[in-house]
Amino acid sequence: MRIIIVVFLFFTQTGTFLFGQITPNELGGIPNSVSETSGLLFYNNKIITHNDSGNLPQLYEIDTLSLAVTRTVNISNATNVDWEDIAQDDSYMYIGDIGNNIGVRKDLVVYRISKEDYNAMDTVVADRITFKYEDQLNFVDSGNSDWDAEAMFVFENQLIILTKQWKSEGTVAYVIPSTPGEYRATKLDSYSTNGLITGASYTVEENLLMLVGYTKTLIPFLYRIKGISETSIFSGEITELNLNVPNVQVEGVTYISENRWFFSTETFRNRKASLFAFSLKENEDTEELLNSKSEMLLYYNQEQNKLFYELPSDADVFGRAVYDVAGKCVSCELENELNTNFVDISGLKSAVYYMTIYSRDKVFSKPFIKY
Repeated sequence: MRIIIVVFLFFTQTGTFLFGQITPNELGGIPNSVSETSGLLFYNNKIITHNDSGNLPQLYEIDTLSLAVTRTVNISNATNVDWEDIAQDDSYMYIGDIGNNIGVRKDLVVYRISKEDYNAMDTVVADRITFKYEDQLNFVDSGNSDWDAEAMFVFENQLIILTKQWKSEGTVAYVIPSTPGEYRATKLDSYSTNGLITGASYTVEENLLMLVGYTKTLIPFLYRIKGISETSIFSGEITELNLNVPNVQVEGVTYISENRWFFSTETFRNRKASLFAFSLKENEDTEELLNSKSEMLLYYNQEQNKLFYELPSDADVFGRAVYDVAGKCVSCELENELNTNFVDISGLKSAVYYMTIYSRDKVFSKPFIKY
């Protein structure tokens, strides 16, 4: 994966602020059935997404290699007024019907789905978590509103909702319980962003929050926030990065594995909805990597015809190979030839293969399909 980062340092009273730019890797287009993709989640080695306002109350599983929709799950008792983000904890998924562009909605709701039900059935029933903002007193349509929201994540058994402020160009973090009921969303924190926040993803292991969005001139960006707490979201170290991707409307972001992330863009003008990947470390030389994953992740760049892989740790790799289903090695590279984390598969015929990576203490192997 080719990543370019240019970083400038500034210091504020609340912590360190860094600014730079990142060039992510475009994996390819998302199917037309989810052209209005909004939220993004990584679960069971699949991308899960949904469309936004006025679409069906459905979740779509996308394969990270083919980028094809492989499963659709219906939420039988839900309506998609304006679904904008999806989050998860160990037991549940949470779908935020929180879009409120003109600020008049009094039916904001988060749908909670049991992962046990999701794994077992293609039609599930959701619990309802309804809320109103504690400090919204005016529900009159005045055009674009500061009460819109498109980002949400779970923290310490609570839901954090981040507003998309069209007028103030910032975001306010509100908190509600993650259990069914009717609540007043309590203001927790605020931050003056340089644009509109459209997606959020939080990882407990690293206490790291990633926000994505875009400016009013459609320049996409992300905020990397290290060290949030129950009393403050924006007092830790904040890194702002412009995303070097032209003419896109970035919508969702999800944590994949240590320092690996995907983000999505919806169809905009003549630009097809797409999926992107990036890797970002605070310090390439000294940051300790967590070994919380046991599997290798594969994803396919359609335009470049390359198969990328991500290992669960800094494994000491000394070889990699691609085998067909008969066990014949069709590609093999040794340690002195390994200077990338991808394999060019443009010369392979359409078939099932196995990507195999050899480290000093473990062999990683996973099937993939060349279409």
